[in-house]
Parts: sequence; structure tokens; C-alpha cells
Amino acid sequence: MGISRTVSVSDKFRAAGQYMHNRLTGRPTSLTLEITKRCNATCDFCPYWEADEVEECKDWTPAIRYFQPLQVSITGGEPFLRKDLVDIVRQVKNVPGFRYIGLYTNGWLLNEKNIAELTEAGVNQIQISCNYPDERQDTERGIPKLFDKLNTFLPAMAKKGYDNLSIGTFLCAENLDCVVELARVVKGWGVKHSFNSYSRLKNDNQTHVLPPEMIEKAKVVIEELIAQKHINRNSLTSDQYLRTIPTFFQEGQRPGCIAGDKFLYIDQQGFVKQCPELPPIAHISELDAKGAETQPVSCGMCWYACRGEHQTKITPARVMELIR
Repeated sequence: MGISRTVSVSDKFRAAGQYMHNRLTGRPTSLTLEITKRCNATCDFCPYWEADEVEECKDWTPAIRYFQPLQVSITGGEPFLRKDLVDIVRQVKNVPGFRYIGLYTNGWLLNEKNIAELTEAGVNQIQISCNYPDERQDTERGIPKLFDKLNTFLPAMAKKGYDNLSIGTFLCAENLDCVVELARVVKGWGVKHSFNSYSRLKNDNQTHVLPPEMIEKAKVVIEELIAQKHINRNSLTSDQYLRTIPTFFQEGQRPGCIAGDKFLYIDQQGFVKQCPELPPIAHISELDAKGAETQPVSCGMCWYACRGEHQTKITPARVMELIR
């Protein structure tokens, strides 16, 4: 049977308490490690797979030790292209303190062996990006048979007891008519589900942005997702954040970005950034000596969940969502 990495009830209360403490004191709660820009997919909304290869950071412990984040997201590119991925997870986990580790992948390179190794090393959640409930997923990622793999592999893993698998979906013009169906499919797979909003920030691709005539439909779809969320009880996304997505598309931006305040990014070379699209403010090898001074961010171009969830209000309902 699979190895469980579900956070215990006591750890959920610890995490929720630390989350609220960090929110109220201004301490960053989240750190994203973009461990590679290499990728086996060819998505049109991300230029990482076109990037030149550069030397990749091997030791991430200075950043974890210095920032002491509550949550660490390991992403890329495609993280599974790093042969030392399990070692990176161990580095993050072995620094003292409570830490929730998420890993983000397109899913093509997943197998039971690497899921078991990563889970044992300390990964709490492996999130697979999926925006469609059918073969349109293959077309979007440029990976033939990708949806077929997810459709058979994920239910099989869930039945074996791997309870740390989830699907991440961003809402865009092309999938607005099928995300509710996708939510039903994901529930049938027996895994968790989270949602995000599309942004043209990475390569200025406006193709997937919701046009004005779709905003009202988006509001209806969001309410359907929220209703289904409370029935299925497998969603990781707050009601508050979901309801702000149509507004972001309607206004075209969301001012008040808190990048560098509540969350930070570190690129594949070890440079600390307030946002992947902003210049470096430090290198992890120099943190103990020089620190990392952040500056106010005026950009409002994205409304990713990593930002939006940090800007949700702390309410009793939100606390219950965090510890559920």
C-alpha cells in the first residue's frame, strides 16, 4: 500500500497557527524553489522549455535555514528532470522546523517508485497540472497520451493509498466550459483539486485571457465549482480566492502585490527573487552575510493562487479550510 503524507490534525493546527502568525507579523510563509527551467512539455503559455541550459543549484539548505518558510513549493520547468530531486526534498525536510512541501509536475514522468521515494523523503503534496478532462490536455502540453496516463495512473495510486496527489487547474477562456466536468473527473480519480487563474505574465500570451463577454459566465462557473467543492470536499482552494478570479480578468490586473513580503522565489541558479519575473535581490550563498532586502512591488499583472490566497482575509471559514 502507498505511504501516507497526509498532515495530522495536530500538525494542521500547528500549520494554521503558524500561517496566521506569519500573516499577522509580516513574515514570509511561502518559498518557491524553481529548481530547473528544463521541461519535457511545450506549453504556449510558458517559455521555460525554450530556455538555455544553465548550471543548477545543488544545495538549497541555506535558503530554508534563513527564511524558515512554513511552505516550500518545488517546481520548474519539470522537476522530475532533476536526477537529484529526492535529495533536494530531503534537504528541505531536514532543516529543523515544521514545513509543508509541495511538488509541481505535468505528471508524465510520474511512476509509483518515484512517488513512494518522494513521499518517504517528505513531500506532502504532489500536484499535477491538468486543465482539461480529455485529450485537449495532450494538445496543450505537447505530450501525446498524457491524459490517458493521468486517467488510469492517478486512480490506481489513490486506491493504493497514496493520499498526497492532487490536480492543479488554471481557469482560462478555453476551459471555462469544461472545468466543472474536470472537477467531477478529479473527484472520481480520488485526488485533491486546486484552482488558479491564468495570467499572461510569463510570455505575454493573451490567447487564454477571459474576454469581457465571458466574465458573467465565469462568475456562474465559479459558483458551480464552489457548490461542488462543498459536496466533494476535495478542493484545496478557498471560496474567497475563487470569487476574485472573474474580477481579475474583468479589470485586467490586481494591484497590491505582496511578492517578497509573504512569499519569495529562488531560481534554478540560487538567486532570490520577489517574483520570477523580477530581478534578483540576493543569492542564497550570501544570505547569512548580506540578507535579502525586498522592495514594494507595483505590478498587478497576475492573480496566481500563491499570491491570491495570501491576500484572503483571515475568517473563521478560512481557518476551517486550512485545518480541514
